[in-house]
Amino acid sequence: MIGSQSFAQKRFDGPYQIQNVKGIATFNYVVQEGDTLKTGDFTFTNEQQTDLKPVRIKGQFKDNKPSGSWEYSYGEFVPLDRQELVGLSYVTKLDGFKKSINGNYENGLPEGSWIIAIDSVKNSEIAGNHYRSEITYENGVPQRSFRIDVPDQFMIGRLLRDGRAHDTWTLFSKDGISEDENWTFANGLLTELNIKTSDSKDKQFYFDYNETNKMVTIPLDRHYLDIMELRLQRRDTVHFFDHGLSTLLKQNSTYLHEIEGQMQDIGAAVKLATGTVKVPLYELTNKERKTLDRIAAIYDKSRDAAVSIRTNSQLNLARLTDQQTALLYNAIVTIDTTNLKTLGKLSRLHGEEVTQHILRKELINGLWPLGLPDTTIKTIDTANVQQVYRHNISSSYNRFDFALDDVEELARFSYEVIKEIQGQLNVKTTAIKRKPLYLSEEDKLVAESTVFKEMIDSLATIQREDIAKTLRAMQKNTEKQLTQYVKMPENDEKLNRAKQLTACINNKKLLINTLVNIPNRQEALKKKYTEDVYVIFTATFMEEQVKKRITKAYEDYLLPYLLQQVQDGLECGSYQEWIEQYETLNSKLTTLRDEDTQRLERRLKREEDPQEILKLLGV
Repeated sequence: MIGSQSFAQKRFDGPYQIQNVKGIATFNYVVQEGDTLKTGDFTFTNEQQTDLKPVRIKGQFKDNKPSGSWEYSYGEFVPLDRQELVGLSYVTKLDGFKKSINGNYENGLPEGSWIIAIDSVKNSEIAGNHYRSEITYENGVPQRSFRIDVPDQFMIGRLLRDGRAHDTWTLFSKDGISEDENWTFANGLLTELNIKTSDSKDKQFYFDYNETNKMVTIPLDRHYLDIMELRLQRRDTVHFFDHGLSTLLKQNSTYLHEIEGQMQDIGAAVKLATGTVKVPLYELTNKERKTLDRIAAIYDKSRDAAVSIRTNSQLNLARLTDQQTALLYNAIVTIDTTNLKTLGKLSRLHGEEVTQHILRKELINGLWPLGLPDTTIKTIDTANVQQVYRHNISSSYNRFDFALDDVEELARFSYEVIKEIQGQLNVKTTAIKRKPLYLSEEDKLVAESTVFKEMIDSLATIQREDIAKTLRAMQKNTEKQLTQYVKMPENDEKLNRAKQLTACINNKKLLINTLVNIPNRQEALKKKYTEDVYVIFTATFMEEQVKKRITKAYEDYLLPYLLQQVQDGLECGSYQEWIEQYETLNSKLTTLRDEDTQRLERRLKREEDPQEILKLLGV
């Protein structure tokens, strides 16, 4: 850090963190009564300019409040494989997306036009716009009409001078002719939705607020959209509301909220909003609040236990090969996705105080429109065959006519089943005791093994028998290797073995690509060795196979021999050699079609040993 002082003004130029991004910040400041007050220019950039997720923030402060023009720039890029010579240097080009947010502050409040733009980047150049929004502020309050554009649609909304949503907000097709969606507001209150469905019919929803006289004003952000989505859940079973205009508003709210969080970390609290809306207030009773608190606490414990199992590298390896481990592990996956996911959403809504803006019955019916999950836990084994996990946990919740107490019972039941499974897997402290180096290498091994198994599972069912048999044999061989690895004692040898297996499985994936292409390449060779022959008696052409002894040697002896090698199990270092031998053989067969092969064919007539045939072919 570089510091300098002049008339009590100091300069900061050093490491700085905003949100989770570490970088370098530069700004001037003064210290008054122990407080650091920023003044003048402010810049923040990533620590490393080579970062593929660059962040740059540039603006000014006046009296410790953001003032004037501010620019926020973010990127998410992938380097291209090739490099280009630019001047005297080779430069790696990038693909990805660039997000920029530009606006002004006056006395710490957003003022004037604020523009959010997300552009696609191709070969390090802007290729097209994917998102653009523009909102105008006066004294920190969003005003007038605003617009959001995406490639195939755009929306226009209107705000009153106090920032409240008003009049009709419309989502248009890009040509501006078709109105795909209309939201009607009256002084901040959403009264009607009209959504055009895929079959060009209009789906209409009306909101009745007569059940309460108590209304409050909140920002039009993700929380508000969550409220409206839950209110519509029973009526909007196809989830029309979750798309279109709602999605655009959620995106805009997310981007503005990111700026709020970053400015908070910089030390300048600002408020950016798309507008404000009115919603009912149904204050929680003491009993309801305590029930929701307990549900949230049980969910947190359940989620921690489920995560500890799902991220345990030893289990992730064992589940690929061991039937019982697979059944238990996948039972956790089922509970996580069918039970905990929605319980987690309820916990989030409660923590963000959204639950007080929707009737509790409407809330839980919106979260579970088809009823609470069954107590039967479905799972799958290593062969992806569906099974049922037989647990010993009793439960009394009502699945269909349910209340908050039933949801709490669902949360308790889910936690107890997870703890039961965790006890059977005996992994309570395994991850804590193991060295980080083992965990890191095993995570890589798990990732490669999982992708490998998924490739085999999806490809083996659509291949011809000899290729499918070879793929399944590769999977069996891999399972055997992983089982042996899991049983190894924790030492340097096991660490090295993890690295070897990761590389080995990666090579096997390359071999899979070669194997599944064999039928196509075999067909290409067959066509290569086929020619049209004129039949004088019928005055027509017919296809005839030529050099049949060469093609017979390949199909009857060489290909079965090569596939058998893979089925028997190759050493880890031999997969690339196998691929190279196969490629050499195909290349040789291609060139032999146009050469004089009479002598070779005579020798092949008497030879059935594949190794001798390879020698004759010079492979």
